Amino acid sequence: MKAAKRVRRKSRREWMAIIEAQVASGKTAGIYCREQGIPYESFLYNRRKAKQRKAVLPSESAFVPVHVSSTFRVILRLPSGVVLECDRLPEASWLVELSSGGKITC
Repeated sequence: MKAAKRVRRKSRREWMAIIEAQVASGKTAGIYCREQGIPYESFLYNRRKAKQRKAVLPSESAFVPVHVSSTFRVILRLPSGVVLECDRLPEASWLVELSSGGKITC
């Protein structure tokens, strides 16, 4: 009778690195696991455990990078047909005054 080959268990840190690498690859979990020789069920189990531990995966980050151009225009089209173009966002109080029909100073 042959002895079964013993496989070392991966640490949480190792699984997090594997999960992050899969996300960064842009490949599905199934394809990534097949290519890397990782048991798919083990991957799913450890990804689920990571989520339960409230580990933040790159694809679930609440922050999204935003790039703001230094040159943009704000265009306001009013129901009366008037179109206002500004180089920056107007103050909220100015918009309130505009919408109430009061006197506007730019």
